[in-house]
Amino acid sequence: VLGGAAMGQVDPGDLAAFDAMRPDPGQYRTDTELVSFEAPGMPANMRGMISQAMASGFQRENTYCLTPEDTGQDWLEEMSNSDCTLDEFSANGNSFSTAMSCDMEGQSATIAMSGTASGNSSDVTMAMDFAIPDMGRITMTMRMQSQRIGDCG
Repeated sequence: VLGGAAMGQVDPGDLAAFDAMRPDPGQYRTDTELVSFEAPGMPANMRGMISQAMASGFQRENTYCLTPEDTGQDWLEEMSNSDCTLDEFSANGNSFSTAMSCDMEGQSATIAMSGTASGNSSDVTMAMDFAIPDMGRITMTMRMQSQRIGDCG
């Protein structure tokens, strides 16, 4: 178990490669894009409103400071919570992919992430699939690009 997430069989080499992708301390900017949002069981007007609200929320600039203490935390621990099981994990060079199964307040969800990361940047695509009672399955994909823009200040 890592940070509350069941790890399953993870190759130590994959963990070492993933660990090498830790971000350097500094000021970062993250741009998030809603790539897709599908909810066939949701009324079209509600689906449109939610999709637009999410897309416009992602358009806000997001900057943050990572201290040396922040970058020392385990990435996998941060990416997973106590209600998720890490089903798949691989890392090679600066690329990685993960798949998790989660329990979100009694509803099952799957989260898959893949991307690249280095000390100064990352480009990650995250796909989520979950159900909302009386609405059915919802799938959405987001892309998050982070870039170190300088020292914290």
